Amino acid sequence: MMKIANAQKNNADVETSGILYITYGSKYVSAAIHSAKTARKHSPDLSIHIFLDQKSFDEFGFSKDLFPFTSASILANPHRRSKVDTLALTPFDRTLYLDSDTSIAQDISSIFDILDRFDICAAQAMLRNSYISKIAWQKSLPVGFPPFNTGVILYRKTQEVITFFEQWSKAFAE
Repeated sequence: MMKIANAQKNNADVETSGILYITYGSKYVSAAIHSAKTARKHSPDLSIHIFLDQKSFDEFGFSKDLFPFTSASILANPHRRSKVDTLALTPFDRTLYLDSDTSIAQDISSIFDILDRFDICAAQAMLRNSYISKIAWQKSLPVGFPPFNTGVILYRKTQEVITFFEQWSKAFAE
């Protein structure tokens, strides 16, 4: 992973907060640019970081201008589901990870206040009772325990959360 830029400085007394996108391929980078522009419109002071593949970085001219992102990193081994390997590498203390197919419709700066009480939060999957959501991986879960939409994850960069992401990455590789 190569870090391109970082517009936010980490002061020991101040936790950094920002939005994170992890993309692979120009289709998803284009979508992340659109999503980040909606975030920038409604929450102009938030830092926004993107992880992307080298080819897309070059194609979109990020070496000249990162807008709407404040920083970017090149994925070391990009693949279709790079997020499971990369969430732990967030440059922020408090991160809102968003899939690239999202749009922001209002100021979301206060969402990070949730992390004063919780280390990780995720939205429930909208189609939680669909066939695909009911496929068991290692163990069947009751319908009352819905899966999460991993396209929207709010988290603090704590050792416990990092360990969780590392275990998720290992499980995904299986």
